[in-house]
Amino acid sequence: MQEGIGSVPSGQVMIFISTHSKEKHGDLFAGEEGPQTKPRPVAVKVDQFFSLLFASGMDHLLQGATVVLLTCGWLVEHDNSFLELHSSLCCLQVSN
Repeated sequence: MQEGIGSVPSGQVMIFISTHSKEKHGDLFAGEEGPQTKPRPVAVKVDQFFSLLFASGMDHLLQGATVVLLTCGWLVEHDNSFLELHSSLCCLQVSN
């Protein structure tokens, strides 16, 4: 019997993502940069956010997964960001 996350059957994965979105463009915050004493948030385009987040070879786990994205409404207020979200989820082959 295989153990670990790699043994989870396709379609039985739920992924919760919580982040802020930038008011001006709807970009998603992906981390911080600058000195540790005064870091600045870094926002990236939605498609880049998902590429960075899932660049670790977890593609097989994402197929059929349910992704719950908790973020500010700015993501859907900006058409380009919302379209990038839709495109990214289609490319990842998640169920929603």
